[in-house]
Amino acid sequence: MKKLNGIIVNMLSPMNQDYSLDKQGVNNLVDYYIKNNLAGIWALGSAGEDISISQEYRRQFTDELNNA
Repeated sequence: MKKLNGIIVNMLSPMNQDYSLDKQGVNNLVDYYIKNNLAGIWALGSAGEDISISQEYRRQFTDELNNA
């Protein structure tokens, strides 16, 4: 098993005012994390928002995160 090294950031789930996914926000955060040499991203529910987001939001978020 590989040992984790470095900083793994607790990524918030970017939302627009209508609570839809903020795709640009996802991309901006990922770009920022990459530019700052973070070792990993912990996404979806790591900041307590997991009980308030829908399965559809989670699917859209992971799709966007994979494409960022």
